[in-house]
Amino acid sequence: MKFWQTLERRYAVPEFGGWMLGMFALFFFLAATNTLAGWLYVLSGTCTAILVVGFISPGQALKGLRGQREVPPPVHVQEILTLTTTIANPGRVPIPVLQVQDLLPPALSDRPMGTVVEGLGPTQFILGGMRCGPSNGGCTRCPIWR
Repeated sequence: MKFWQTLERRYAVPEFGGWMLGMFALFFFLAATNTLAGWLYVLSGTCTAILVVGFISPGQALKGLRGQREVPPPVHVQEILTLTTTIANPGRVPIPVLQVQDLLPPALSDRPMGTVVEGLGPTQFILGGMRCGPSNGGCTRCPIWR
C-alpha cells in the first residue's frame, strides 16, 4: 500500500488502460522471444514507448505549479476551520484542467477535500478555501506542502 501511495504522490499511477497496454507489451515481447518475429518486437517496443511517454508527461506538465497552504489557526472541537490554499502557475504554458486534492489528517476530515480548476493561465494564481470541522479533541498537525 505504501508503494502505491508513494507512486501516486511522486509520479503517475496507471489506470486500467495503462495496465492493459503494459500486459499487451509483455505479451508481444514474450511472443516475439518465442517466435523470433521482428514485427512482434516492434509492437512490444511501441507499446513500451507509449507507456514511458504516458508515465513522464504528467509530471512534466505539472512541474512548474506552486502550491501553498496557510498554517491553520488552532480551533476547538466542532468549530469551523477554514484552510486557504494558493495555487500558482509561474510558467509560460497554460494548464487546461487541474484537480486539486488536499489530504487532511483523519482528525480534521474523514474524506479528502478537493476541487477542479477549469484552467490556469500563465502567471495566474487561484485562491481556494476549504472548510472543515474537527471531530476529535487534541492537537493535530497539518502536513506542510512541499
